[in-house]
Amino acid sequence: MTEIPDHLLERTRSRRQALGLPVSGGGDGGAAAATPAAGGGGGGGAVAATGSNLPKGPVAPSGPAAAAAKPAKPLAPYIEASKRRTRIPVWAMPVVAILPLWAFLYAGTLEPPKKTVLTLKEAGAEVYSGAAACAGCHGATGGGGVGPQLSGGAAAETFPNPVDMVRWVILGSAGGADLYAAAGKQSKGGMPAFGETLSLTQIVEVVLHERQTLAGHDIAEDAEGWADLRELVEEFPERGYTEAEIDLIIEEIVAQEGVEIPAAE
Repeated sequence: MTEIPDHLLERTRSRRQALGLPVSGGGDGGAAAATPAAGGGGGGGAVAATGSNLPKGPVAPSGPAAAAAKPAKPLAPYIEASKRRTRIPVWAMPVVAILPLWAFLYAGTLEPPKKTVLTLKEAGAEVYSGAAACAGCHGATGGGGVGPQLSGGAAAETFPNPVDMVRWVILGSAGGADLYAAAGKQSKGGMPAFGETLSLTQIVEVVLHERQTLAGHDIAEDAEGWADLRELVEEFPERGYTEAEIDLIIEEIVAQEGVEIPAAE
């Protein structure tokens, strides 16, 4: 066995001391006695672990190998989607609850308004207070004012024939002075002519309103007189009145008032 020179052993001990490692052997080169572990028995104690005799590298576990962790089961796609989905805030729940009621009410507003078909007299009331502005002179109920009274039978007394009253409205006081004079009254020249601003149908409507609604005249007494409407086609060629238009007006009077108007000869 080759003996290691003392200077090599000394250099090794110096390096171990510098590194803080235990140094074996004394100055005479003898082997240092191993220190028995505390509480060791007579049969020889275990050697205390030091930095020089600890294993290097990873240490295997002393117990049985831990079982490999089982991978988690993936969630269903609809569950993952529900977790990602934004939740409805609590304050919005009442709004969501009343949405069906709002939709029902809103749908009801989309229905087209029901059309109201007016009778000739009802349409005449609108012309009287609106387009012709008759109420401004004769009063809202025909009691008179700037213009003569129409209510209380006055309109029918002035014009026993309803078509003469239609002529008066067409011509006004300037062109129909003779009509007013025939009734035993003198025109003051204040009645405007409506032949150019109102259609024949509108004029008949307002005359019906004035005679039947305001004056309270019996339409049955005017049945034969309304047949004279057909004469207006030749009397007012410049107005463009047609027989078809007049026949339609007469048919409506018959249907709505229940009177018999003589047919054209």
